[in-house]
Amino acid sequence: MNQHDIDNNGYIVKLKRHFTFRNHLCLVFELLSYNLYDLLRNTNFRGVSL
Repeated sequence: MNQHDIDNNGYIVKLKRHFTFRNHLCLVFELLSYNLYDLLRNTNFRGVSL
């Protein structure tokens, strides 16, 4: 998908790399303006429903 979104208009979060740490798959994405910690903090750490 990243290869087909050359002009960055596809609203796709770019996967930079991946690795395994202690048997857990870790995914590294591009840096965005809003992070997960800020999202959780703004909801008083109640999380969000998907």
